[in-house]
Amino acid sequence: MEEGKSYIESGILELYVLGQLTAQEQKEVQAMASSYPEIRQEIEAIEIALEKYAMKNAMKPTIGLQDRIFERIGLTATASHPKAKVIPLNAELKINYQSKIRGLRLALVACIALLVVSVAALYSAHSDLGNARDQIASL
Repeated sequence: MEEGKSYIESGILELYVLGQLTAQEQKEVQAMASSYPEIRQEIEAIEIALEKYAMKNAMKPTIGLQDRIFERIGLTATASHPKAKVIPLNAELKINYQSKIRGLRLALVACIALLVVSVAALYSAHSDLGNARDQIASL
């Protein structure tokens, strides 16, 4: 507990959040954060505080900055973007699904017919086998 407090007070957590530590030091901070929940909470508090500070002191871009950027890269800010072709999804999907369902129904009917034929062939083969056994037994 005391080690966690001294680690928090050392200032290394602020450097960690700012990304100013070496890879080894980052691993050390991560290990300490997993061992001590108060260190993890302090890291989160520092991140939130820095984010609030950044939002509070954020600078708004100057008016016309977008136009200057577009001008510099060879575009115009008011250039009309080509309109994308709008395809109604419901009509096409409905037709597409109906054709898929129709195909699946046909496949289901074919499977059932194949099952009936297979059962009939199995019954026929079973009865023929029984007749053959009876004939062999009578010999």
